[in-house]
Amino acid sequence: MRVPELYVRSDLSERFHEDVESVVEYREKAEVLAELESFAGEEPEGRVDAIYDEDLCAWANAIRSYLQQKRVRCAAIVLLEQGTSLSLVKLWLAGLLGGFEMRQGGGFYDGAGVVASNGSAAA
Repeated sequence: MRVPELYVRSDLSERFHEDVESVVEYREKAEVLAELESFAGEEPEGRVDAIYDEDLCAWANAIRSYLQQKRVRCAAIVLLEQGTSLSLVKLWLAGLLGGFEMRQGGGFYDGAGVVASNGSAAA
């Protein structure tokens, strides 16, 4: 490995960045790790996962329930969006990580052609 070259700002770049009050400093690895450890005991309100509620199992179960309720093995993702009230992002994550087979039936940008199937649902 070699030491990277230092970036030297030109006069022009300094004019664009003069209103930014950003401070960057070098910190030892141990110091950063100690600071991160201090956050480990905080209440959930201070954690990132408390801000974004992610429940992949519940999303996958919503897809399974929809498929069982409709008595089908597969359904277009747009129908799942309407039937489960989950966003397309949540449906994609649940489909890809929840044990479903995701197939593209139409063109690349054709969302209506995306189908999620579950081998255990009734046909």
